[in-house]
Amino acid sequence: MNDWRISQWLRHPARCALACALLLTWMQPVGCATRQPGSGATGGTGGVVARGLEGTVEASTDGEDWRRVDFADELGSGMTIRTGAGSHVDARQATGSAVRLEEHGRMRLGTLGWEGNPARPLVVLEVDLEAGSLVGVLRGVRGGSRHVVRFDGGVASTQGADYQVTSGGRVAVVRGRMEVRVGETTAVVEEGAVFEAGGLSVRRLGTREEGLPWEALHSVSR
Repeated sequence: MNDWRISQWLRHPARCALACALLLTWMQPVGCATRQPGSGATGGTGGVVARGLEGTVEASTDGEDWRRVDFADELGSGMTIRTGAGSHVDARQATGSAVRLEEHGRMRLGTLGWEGNPARPLVVLEVDLEAGSLVGVLRGVRGGSRHVVRFDGGVASTQGADYQVTSGGRVAVVRGRMEVRVGETTAVVEEGAVFEAGGLSVRRLGTREEGLPWEALHSVSR
């Protein structure tokens, strides 16, 4: 079909629409998918990479074979991370949200993902904290975002906070708020307060010297 006949054929609106649809289909990359929260849409990791790494950090997918984690390594759902003495690592999403596993820590990554505008995304990050403590930062995100940290006997969750959770159930909040559930007990931990799972109680903290992770949070949020 020569150029004149093609131009005449494309003058018909229905034919033009069909040609555009076929062109778009041809241009679509194979395997292209819409990002969904928790889908691991960026490289199968939910956009989570290792940052702020110091000391000995290892990862395993089966709990038996461990490999060294290096700066900028991808961290995926189902992976278990552990840290040695004087060590820590940030599991950071492309959005800037992160959790830092502190020394002598161990956590298993669960649901991970983000979608939408990176300037104000919807973020999902869930972990099982098996040992030690972690510091988390969840800021500037869209409604519906969440960090969920499961610890021995309970779970702490937030839609926006700077916080610390230990595997023993101590939940401290520097900014924002978290909800904590232990058995039949549910507590809301506001800014500048701490929940102790052992006593099932929330108390206020008065000074920086009382245990809030100020320095760790400052470095995680950079």
